[in-house]
Amino acid sequence: MVLLAASARPTQAPDASPGAPPAVRAGYERAANELLCYCGCSRLTIKDCTCGVAYQLREQFEKRLAAGESGDSIVAAYVGEHGEQSRNSPPKTGLNLLAWFGPGIAIVIAAAGTMITILIWVSRGRKAAPAALPSLAEQEDPMRKRLEDDLREYKL
Repeated sequence: MVLLAASARPTQAPDASPGAPPAVRAGYERAANELLCYCGCSRLTIKDCTCGVAYQLREQFEKRLAAGESGDSIVAAYVGEHGEQSRNSPPKTGLNLLAWFGPGIAIVIAAAGTMITILIWVSRGRKAAPAALPSLAEQEDPMRKRLEDDLREYKL
């Protein structure tokens, strides 16, 4: 039973009426794709939601569009009634631009800060390396001296 429920595909929401003029179809697509259904089922656009509320809203949108109202005025009225959170995505104006571009800006700033930190660490390491670490020749000198002494001692 669980496999049957998991494999079931959600029903496809209908488009605007097939005989609708192009202006009505365009306005319907704009409004139905931009606005979220307020049914509470899930956070789906009016076009994607399959509940009864979404069907009623689609019919209302088509009637209003056929009467000459624009898709923008339907969106504005719906947002005015249900609030800005009823949009599928925030509009690209004002402070909402932070929601659109903020993550990308944060990533660029973090990458620049990481690169600067790494460059500072590398430059400090290069400055400190000659004074802190003896050269390879200096490290081998005591061992080489001991080896030469041992070889001299065992010479026949």
